[in-house]
Amino acid sequence: MTRRRALCVGGPPALHDSLAAAYAAQEIDLAVVAEPLVGAALEARRSVDEDSDILVWAAFVPSDARFGSVTVPALEAYLERTVFSAVQTAQACLRGMERRRWGRILALTNMAGHLGDEDILASIASGAIEGFVRSVAREGPRKGVTANALVIGQIEGWDAACSRISRPFYEMYYPFREPFTVADLATTIVELTTSKAARINGQVIGFDGGTIL
Repeated sequence: MTRRRALCVGGPPALHDSLAAAYAAQEIDLAVVAEPLVGAALEARRSVDEDSDILVWAAFVPSDARFGSVTVPALEAYLERTVFSAVQTAQACLRGMERRRWGRILALTNMAGHLGDEDILASIASGAIEGFVRSVAREGPRKGVTANALVIGQIEGWDAACSRISRPFYEMYYPFREPFTVADLATTIVELTTSKAARINGQVIGFDGGTIL
């Protein structure tokens, strides 16, 4: 039996290490692209990405832009590295997944799109990525593919996962004594991207300890 392949785009090295170990226990190989790709670099990977059975999108691009000061060029550049790169990477993976009639897409977003965050770029990107996940979830199951989003709050050791502007809110309303770790996150990601999660589809799932209810 051919081993399944997972692709993680973005995220800190600690997440990659935790995912690699957790996936290895499930006999799944992990490939990592450290940063979201754009333009020619993204096109060059298309044929490689088609071999992926699992896509974990974990690329957070730091931003502290506020609505009153953001420029159109800044918005376009940010969306190219977040939303456009996520959609194009998922399209490449989806072709192979549909051909093999099995696939999992899990996009990590942050709380900015749910808090009415002043960080306008992070808010737009999070909302758009969750929207495209729901679109994939409508058409994917007929060909064995599911898609979900995981909304994460502050993760110990991964500052980019929570926008600077929303961090005070998170710290005020986070109900647990101890913060979530990258290892906690990796465990949840694997649970949502294996055969055990075959019926979980089109969901935006909170991984924020109940901060947003």
